[in-house]
Amino acid sequence: MRRYSSFSALVQSFFSADLYRDVAHGWRGVGFLHLLLVLLLINVPLTARIQWQMRGVEGEVATLVKDFPEIRLAKGEVSADVPQPYEIREPGKDGKPGKVAFVLDTTGQIKSPEDTTAAVLITKSHLFVRNPSSHEERGFDLKGAPDFVLNKVKLVRWAGLFAEWFGAVVFVVLMACELAWGVFAISMLALFGAMVGGSRSTVSTAGYLRLAAIARTPYLLLDALLSLLSIPLPLWFFISTAMSFGYMVFAVNSANEIPQKPFDLQEPPVPPQPDCFTAPPQA
Repeated sequence: MRRYSSFSALVQSFFSADLYRDVAHGWRGVGFLHLLLVLLLINVPLTARIQWQMRGVEGEVATLVKDFPEIRLAKGEVSADVPQPYEIREPGKDGKPGKVAFVLDTTGQIKSPEDTTAAVLITKSHLFVRNPSSHEERGFDLKGAPDFVLNKVKLVRWAGLFAEWFGAVVFVVLMACELAWGVFAISMLALFGAMVGGSRSTVSTAGYLRLAAIARTPYLLLDALLSLLSIPLPLWFFISTAMSFGYMVFAVNSANEIPQKPFDLQEPPVPPQPDCFTAPPQA
């Protein structure tokens, strides 16, 4: 019979040999529901913090694009009713203009990203985007693109939608990726555990998978805590890997040390039997 729940395992997985014995011999399944519970508990606060950080994006974009012109694309050609080249700069410090963030030029004076330091360049027929960190440039030919109109109202609305749904999208992506990786990691830990247990082990195949799910719990919780507190730990990958394998050894050894019950230590006493034969009275 199962004695410990998945919620109690969140704490007792750090130290309890009795928990690991119960997981191996009293639980059912392969530990997937426990893994899902742990990932939900760690990803909800992480994505909630990300969503909180996105709350000011719409206002920042509105400030950045307050002078954004209306740009029209018709039959593969860009046009705008503003003097060109038209530049938009990032907000600078102390009221000074910052670096150029966007350039619009359909006159041909600026033909490629090499002619400007802007992150975004729109010419008469192309869109160029530069990655600020890696300086990698990508160009898109607009000749086959559908007709559209781009203005600051649309940009602010898109920024609002992006900020509203960004946390939910991140949560879904994180859960999908971490579930896939978690299943793989647990499978590898279970295989390692079977090697540790050997042929005399009393743990089943499903039991090894359950033990691996619990043995990985301390790493998952500590990793989430470090992320929430923004604490970088040197060599954390190697430390966490050693932690997972160490807990798996502890789990398998604990599962195979089934303590004897008191009545197993000796033969139970035989209760006295009634005497069914009564001697006849003597004359």
